[in-house]
Amino acid sequence: VSNSVVSDFRLNRTIFLISFRVTGLRYSSGFCRVMIPNILFEGMWGDEGRFSVLLDDEPIPFRTMNQPYDKENTFIYFSYTHSEHEIKILYSPPPVGGKIVPETNANPSIIKFMESLSYWYVLIVLITIMVSTVISIKKKR
Repeated sequence: VSNSVVSDFRLNRTIFLISFRVTGLRYSSGFCRVMIPNILFEGMWGDEGRFSVLLDDEPIPFRTMNQPYDKENTFIYFSYTHSEHEIKILYSPPPVGGKIVPETNANPSIIKFMESLSYWYVLIVLITIMVSTVISIKKKR
């Protein structure tokens, strides 16, 4: 279900990717609610895998909704501002050996700190790429 025009739908079970394009009236609000049959990934990792949604290769917030009356499908809802976009929905397996479970004697604040470091690392890398691009463009002028 979407208020956008959806095209170029593709499913790649080898890399667990669903992709499609959405278009709509520029700057208006767009949304998609994608129904994914659980059988597509059933038996691969159980229920421990997780989804990611990318809008033009950038992660965006989304909600996974499992309906109590529908045990056969998973619903993913996300919104965006219209123009033309490529949407990718990825399904990732859990780490080898199943879920990561912190040791019972681990301090929860240390675990949260370590988890937040990965976000900072990504942010620093993105800022570095942006600054390098700006410098490169200015040198060409």
